[in-house]
Amino acid sequence: MHAIVAANAEFYSANLAAEAKKGLVQKAKMGGTPTRAPIGYLNVRKLIEGREVRTVEVDPQRAPHIRWAFAAYGSGAFTLDTLLAALTERGLRTRPTAKKPEKPISRSQLASMLQNPYYVGVVRYAGVEYEGRHEHLIDKATFAKAKAVLAAHNHAAEKDRKHHYYLKSSLYCGRCGSRMSLIQANGNGGLYPYFFCIGRMKGTGCKQPYVPVDLIETAVEDAYGDVAIERGQADLVREKLEVALAGMREQAEAEATRQRRRLAKVNEEREKLLHAYYAGAVPVELLRSEQGRLSTETAQAERHLEAAEASFGDIADTLAKALDLLADCQRAYLAAPGHLRRQWNQALFERLVVYDERIADAEVAEPFATLADLELPARLNGEAVTKTGASSGGGSNEELLIGETGFEPATARPPAECATRLRHSPWVPAF
Repeated sequence: MHAIVAANAEFYSANLAAEAKKGLVQKAKMGGTPTRAPIGYLNVRKLIEGREVRTVEVDPQRAPHIRWAFAAYGSGAFTLDTLLAALTERGLRTRPTAKKPEKPISRSQLASMLQNPYYVGVVRYAGVEYEGRHEHLIDKATFAKAKAVLAAHNHAAEKDRKHHYYLKSSLYCGRCGSRMSLIQANGNGGLYPYFFCIGRMKGTGCKQPYVPVDLIETAVEDAYGDVAIERGQADLVREKLEVALAGMREQAEAEATRQRRRLAKVNEEREKLLHAYYAGAVPVELLRSEQGRLSTETAQAERHLEAAEASFGDIADTLAKALDLLADCQRAYLAAPGHLRRQWNQALFERLVVYDERIADAEVAEPFATLADLELPARLNGEAVTKTGASSGGGSNEELLIGETGFEPATARPPAECATRLRHSPWVPAF
C-alpha cells in the first residue's frame, strides 16, 4: 500500500509539473511573460471582470534609465565600466524584494541587459523566441547598435579596469602576432609605462622587447602621416564619388525592392514555422535551429535594406567628411585628447603591428582603406587597370577591365555600403 501511494504521489507531482510547464509555454505562445520581467518592467496583478490577471507594465522609475543606457552605449562613447558608473550616478537600482533591498546593478547584469531581446518585444522561453505583447522600451535599430558595440568590445578583448590608455587593443606584436599590453614598471623615479607582448607571458618564446610608451606614441603619430592622403587626391575622389553615386541610385532602388521581398518571405516562413510548432508538427529542437537561421537572414536583409534605402545626399556628405578626415588625420590626431585618440585608432586601423620600437604595418580599416586607395578614381571612372607579370620563362600581360557601374566588387566596397559602415561604426570619431 505504501508503494502504491508513493507511486500515485510521484505521478501526481510529475503530471502537475508537466501541466504547469505546459501552461507557461502556452502563455509565452500568446505573447505573455511566463518569467520575471527584466529590470525596466514590473510584474503586476490586475483584476479584470473579477478575474486576476498577471501581466507586465513599464517601470516608470527605471525605464528612462534603460532607454538612456542603450542609446549611450550604442553611441560608442562608453564602455561597460563607464556606463555602469554613469547609471549608478543617475540612480538606477535593482527592484527590491521582501528579502533584498534595492542596490546598484552589477557589471554582469548590465552586459546581460544590453543583449536581452525582451526590450525589443521578444519573449524567450525554453530556448524558443515568441513575439511578446508587452511595450517595447527600445527600438530595433538602437538595440542593434548597442549589441554591435558590445561585440566590438568583446572582439577587442578589452579590460578597461586597468591602465586607461588610448592605444590599448590596437597594438599587436610583429614577431608572434599576439596582442600588446601595457605595464607600469617601478623605478627609482616612479612608474614607467611599457608595452609588452602578451605572448611572452604565454611561453611562446617571443623575443619582442619591452617598448617605452613614448616611443610607440611617436611611431603611431608617424603612421598617421603615412595614411594621410593629399588634398588634391581627396578632391579628385570626391568628384568621382559624386558621379558614381548618381549612377547607383537606380541600382539601390532595385536592391531595396529585392530585400523587402526577402524580408516578407522570411516573415512568412517564421509564421508558418510557429503554426507548425503549435500544431505539434515541428519538434522544439528544429524550431530553435530554424529560428536561429531566420533571425540571421532577417538581420542580413535588414542591413542590406538599410544600406539601399540610405539617403544618397547623406552618403555623399558622410564620404566627403571621411575624405576630409583622411586628408587631415595626422594634424587632428595630434590635437585630439586621449579618449578621442582611442576612437581615432579604433576607427582608422584594424591593427597596428609593432616590431621592436616601430610600427611595421598599419592595417587601415574600411571604409578608409578604400577611400585612401590611389587607384580608386580610376575604378570609379571605369578605367582599365593593367597588371604585368614576368617570369624566368618569359613575360605576359593581363588586363582586368573594370565595369562602368563603379567599384570592382572583388577589391572595393560600393560608396553606399562604405558610408553605411562608416556611420554605424561604434569607433568613428565625431565629425
